[in-house]
Amino acid sequence: MELTKERVVLIIWGAVAVACLGLYLFLYHPLLVKLRLKYAECRLAEEEILTARNNVSILKTNQAGKKFVVLGEVSIAMDELTKKGKSKGINFISITPQPVEKVSGVYKILPIEMETESTYEALGSFLGCLDELAKSLVTVRSFEVTAEEKDDSKLKMKLMVNMYLAG
Repeated sequence: MELTKERVVLIIWGAVAVACLGLYLFLYHPLLVKLRLKYAECRLAEEEILTARNNVSILKTNQAGKKFVVLGEVSIAMDELTKKGKSKGINFISITPQPVEKVSGVYKILPIEMETESTYEALGSFLGCLDELAKSLVTVRSFEVTAEEKDDSKLKMKLMVNMYLAG
């Protein structure tokens, strides 16, 4: 068997092809697989970031008028809270501010315990309107609802709300 110039070139091209195939299989292909996985992770992270940005912008527009209450303005904010409740049909039996809880350097929480009487509709309306308060930021910490013994359409409720105060 003679080694002609054509056969040498063919053998060299075959060796180059085998070397390229080896490089592809052992180096390039595993890197491509890793790259695809990282790309998927980046897309997922990007979607989460876009969702978070959207949520923050919605929160900013919804809470634009909201602010932390200064300790001296608590009575004004509580007055607004009770006026809103009375306009919705809530009868306040007692309102008891609890000791202020320091959460962080930015804000404090003033728990307010309330005992109320109302109908189902008034209760739902009142709880739904807490985010409409203009002078304060209030969240519901806990509540306990029981029907009155004499009239099942009337409710007694023990409600604990958090009013956020400036730190």
